[in-house]
Amino acid sequence: MLKLAVTLSKSASVLVTGGAGYIGSHTCKALAAAGYTPVCLDNLSLGHRWAVQWGPLVVAELLDAEAVRKALEQHRIEAVIHFAGSAYVGDSMRDPAAYYRNNVLTTLTLLDTMRAVGVKDVIFSSSCSVYGNPDRLPIDETHPTRPLSPYGQSKLDGENALHWYGLAYQMRWIALRYFNAAGADAEAAAVGDCGAAGGVERVGADRGAADLGVAALVRLVLSGEVAGAGVIRVRGGVAAWGAA
Repeated sequence: MLKLAVTLSKSASVLVTGGAGYIGSHTCKALAAAGYTPVCLDNLSLGHRWAVQWGPLVVAELLDAEAVRKALEQHRIEAVIHFAGSAYVGDSMRDPAAYYRNNVLTTLTLLDTMRAVGVKDVIFSSSCSVYGNPDRLPIDETHPTRPLSPYGQSKLDGENALHWYGLAYQMRWIALRYFNAAGADAEAAAVGDCGAAGGVERVGADRGAADLGVAALVRLVLSGEVAGAGVIRVRGGVAAWGAA
């Protein structure tokens, strides 16, 4: 798989789709703390306007390619973090069409619009659901992927698109496969509940970033401190970096 070695300008603007949600809002806070400008793109169907506190909010649908292009160009976006999507296994079994539309078609629209304006770096919100029933425990990045639901399949389809877009169009990407993303805002006054914050664990490296594990990991990737194969598993607010 391709490697993501992002080199962004000091105060680069980063588009965060789904940035008004739980993980997205924590990530926007972490990006701002690291000196970046997070630009939230969210349709607010499940996100919260009040959670967008660290940069501009663009209210738009990801299937609206013109609105996405406008956001990328007007805010001079250098990288994209793609959290937006539907995320319930049971719901996907009842309405798979909605998951293909909201997870697969939106991802393709986003990637094609990024290509059109020359943005090549993307972090993708995937899921442990791509694995299906495990052959072994603990599950690592080399475990076979056999999704058991339209939700899991839609996330694997997104990863596969990234793989081929990377090879064909030189897009650089990382997919985060969440198990249970957990954590809280240590400052309490901003987003989430006050409590013990999640950390980041990189195999063979130091641990202990003091915010939501996923947000901390994103910050490390964008700073260039993390570079490697394209898939990371995320368990209980703790991210483990390894080969895909």
